[in-house]
Amino acid sequence: MKRILIFGSGFLGLNAAKVLGNKKDIEVTMIDRNNYHLFQPLLYQVATAGLSPAEIAFPIRSIFSKYRNIKVLQGEVHSINLQDKYVEYELGRFEYDYLIIGCGAITISICKRKQSFLVIKFKL
Repeated sequence: MKRILIFGSGFLGLNAAKVLGNKKDIEVTMIDRNNYHLFQPLLYQVATAGLSPAEIAFPIRSIFSKYRNIKVLQGEVHSINLQDKYVEYELGRFEYDYLIIGCGAITISICKRKQSFLVIKFKL
């Protein structure tokens, strides 16, 4: 059984988990600091009272309730050991075979002009 760990429940994390959902011989675990997915493109609608916050935030566990092989954990990852293939997070240590990092975007100020990019390649 291949153990796949996904950080983050944004667009990348959700779509990766859905693709891997209900596949044989694959166990998927998602770790996110929140227990909900926030659809950020509609945040302005909440700010202008066009939508309620409940209309753009969805519980992660309910999104994956129909998938038997997906487990969702709420927590924050503190360290990653790529060589020994494990992470340490709030509730302990989690070992994996494959790691998908989808922590989301960081807003970059135009004035500061700081940019940093991390490219990770993986194959199953």
